[in-house]
Amino acid sequence: MFKRNKTRIMPGHILLLILAAIIPTLTQSNHARAAEPQKNARNITHTVKSQHLEQDRIISVTLPENYYDNPKTHYPVLYILDGENNLKFTTAIADHLTASGEIPPLIIIGLHAGTTRADNYLPKNDSSQAQTSGQTGHSTQFLTSLQNEILPFIGRTYRTTPYRLLSGHSFGGMFVITALMDAPGLFNGYFAQSPFLSPIMGNPAVARMGDTLENNPGLKANFLMAMGDEPTLEAGYAKMGALLTEKAPKTLYWKASHLAGKSHMQTRFIGIYNALVENFASDWPLKAAASAKNFTAHLEGLEQKYGMMPHYEMEAFAQIVQGFLQTRQLDKGTQVAKAFVAQYPQSPFSHFLLFNAYAMGGKRDDALKEISVAIRIIEGTNEPSMEMQQLYPQLQQMQNVWVGNNPALKKFSRSAMPRLNYHFLNSRGTTNNQVALAFLAAFLAFSASAS
Repeated sequence: MFKRNKTRIMPGHILLLILAAIIPTLTQSNHARAAEPQKNARNITHTVKSQHLEQDRIISVTLPENYYDNPKTHYPVLYILDGENNLKFTTAIADHLTASGEIPPLIIIGLHAGTTRADNYLPKNDSSQAQTSGQTGHSTQFLTSLQNEILPFIGRTYRTTPYRLLSGHSFGGMFVITALMDAPGLFNGYFAQSPFLSPIMGNPAVARMGDTLENNPGLKANFLMAMGDEPTLEAGYAKMGALLTEKAPKTLYWKASHLAGKSHMQTRFIGIYNALVENFASDWPLKAAASAKNFTAHLEGLEQKYGMMPHYEMEAFAQIVQGFLQTRQLDKGTQVAKAFVAQYPQSPFSHFLLFNAYAMGGKRDDALKEISVAIRIIEGTNEPSMEMQQLYPQLQQMQNVWVGNNPALKKFSRSAMPRLNYHFLNSRGTTNNQVALAFLAAFLAFSASAS
């Protein structure tokens, strides 16, 4: 370990400073003014003139995959610093999490740093060490440009909601912390991977954060940080975590994660993945929504908050509904099954699952209606699948039994259905219609034996 004297900083500091300042520009190409984007293009680049920065800024935009198919839908926005390097993998991560139902579709904005990265992302520091090492900048000006020029431009150009996220790595992570302190209500979520809390930058940042927390007792946001094995930054990171533990208000949801074994450059990949999952974990995924007291009201709240209603996978719906029915939480099971039908109205299985919920609750007329709808859907299909062809006669038999008001129904709904739900939850590799066939076959066999 090299020792530091009064006038020189440690070589480790210098190396990390060089890495933080230079590596993000290694893959940067020369940018000309962007051409007009192709019609319905997903990836678009803009050049925005900034009066506050007195320079042009390059902005790359990635739209949700179905953006043009839903012309009335507005989307939350994720702003990524160092967009020329971080946008591509962030988009891949967001696409995966959207497809798996973990997060809503996002408009992702890549803010290119260019050659003024340190000046834009680092706060002003008048100490002699900061001046000598280059650990100072004018982040206030960049934040002003972001707030007064870039955000309004994106809002005018694309269908956005007020829900906004900001993510940055290294110097960018330091800017995220500065944005939280200087504009605590500008974003709903602040994600900082390996924030540059060096010995020179860390202590002033921690002190300022203390003032921010004291002056904003109702601060409401998600503040999610991640740090790898980075000895030069760990002391400042630990101080920031200790301060948040002591002074953060209950309305500020924060987490300071340690990514063991990960380097400074690796944290940007893992950190953004974890931050996106964590940011939406409490309300967007189906499991979180289903745990709400009123599932329907919760979905309506999500639509108001994020600008859209979640669209969940059929298998996820099936698992949640069956779990509620197995534990005889019939009200919740029925609510989720109704949402299943609303999202998949042309699926005979969605209607069969709602029938299952009604049947367990003894709602004969409602159950019969859902069986009838499932039959009509299959009858109206021009080329029904093999599974539909197998399902159709079973549904007809079920309908006949139900119309006849067989006395076995009540006994079945109370005893056999919960057991079948248990077997469903512990099955693997079966399709929805195969499960439906198993339910129907068991019911019909039980009905015949009990009549």
